[in-house]
Amino acid sequence: MFPASFAERIGLDYRHGGYYEFGGAGAPNQPAGFFNLTLTIGTVLTYQTRVGFTPALEAFGVGLLGQQGFFDRFKVEFDLRAGVFYIEE
Repeated sequence: MFPASFAERIGLDYRHGGYYEFGGAGAPNQPAGFFNLTLTIGTVLTYQTRVGFTPALEAFGVGLLGQQGFFDRFKVEFDLRAGVFYIEE
């Protein structure tokens, strides 16, 4: 899930995606629009998934990776002290 402005940057209007309401990000009943997109992470990984965009995340300016669509597909390891993370299919 990403801020709605991220959708605008890639030529999408979140209001024209598959509509979904979710709770969180500070309030209940937040609107989101979902699209089937291909995501690329660096030069290592490209995959297709449903991606949501919502104005509820605008104040945060970052996206949230989901348990469904990301963490269920990849093994992820964080090394905070070293400032790196690893992704493995």
